[in-house]
Amino acid sequence: MQKPAREMECTELEDWGHRVLTNLGLPCHHRLAQAQLQALDPSGMHNKGEHLEFDYLIPCGSTCLVGEITSRSDPKKLHRKLQTIRRHIALISKLPKTDGFWKEIGVKPERLKDFRGVNQLKVFFVCVDSRHYLM
Repeated sequence: MQKPAREMECTELEDWGHRVLTNLGLPCHHRLAQAQLQALDPSGMHNKGEHLEFDYLIPCGSTCLVGEITSRSDPKKLHRKLQTIRRHIALISKLPKTDGFWKEIGVKPERLKDFRGVNQLKVFFVCVDSRHYLM
């Protein structure tokens, strides 16, 4: 018997979320890279070693849904994680969506074609612990 999602962590939770999204018929890419912000945005003021990583990319026409899943339940930690995601999306939304961009964040070369028409990003955040709600 599979344990509840709220008890899963890291890769196990991300894989579970991937199965849910693909079972819904979404072209979900996961197991992406940790992209260095300096590599994505060389002219930006980023701390050395600062990176971003997303759990899911779902290209849908000209939009790519960028997803994050977490089993965290502490409201302060959830809020901090959501703020980080928002900051990263704001940063990369301004960047050109080239093959190099998609490769840097972990899209496999054979799947780049799925992202060639994308020009905007939208974020979604899944918190599997339903005891808390974020605004």
